[in-house]
Amino acid sequence: MLSEAYKDEMIDDDEFIALATIQIEQNNFVTISYEQQIVFNEAKNQFVESWEKYQNENPVL
Repeated sequence: MLSEAYKDEMIDDDEFIALATIQIEQNNFVTISYEQQIVFNEAKNQFVESWEKYQNENPVL
């Protein structure tokens, strides 16, 4: 869509660069957020596993 608007001369060079930069920054933010979510999920899963192992090894009387 952005490249089509540029080809059709609906936006100029400066507008194209500004909009492309915004798209790249948004994409990078989404990628970083997704990677952080994966790291968080892995850490959470490891904690749950170790907590369950602890509970199994140390039953409450």
